[in-house]
Amino acid sequence: MSTIQKFKISQRPFYGQLQGKIALIIAQPRWEQWSLTNQELQNIVEFHENFGRISTLAGSALLRG
Repeated sequence: MSTIQKFKISQRPFYGQLQGKIALIIAQPRWEQWSLTNQELQNIVEFHENFGRISTLAGSALLRG
């Protein structure tokens, strides 16, 4: 961010575009990647499936008291 600050006044539209790109990378790092390998995609799916199972079990335990 400190590097792009020098464009703030002289190149305002370019500065805005850079800020937007940085915000996207911070908010969703994977959006800016061109592609993931099959293994990386499988790992992500497995993580979300496991998280879903754990959160379901935890939610059920909380409801039972």
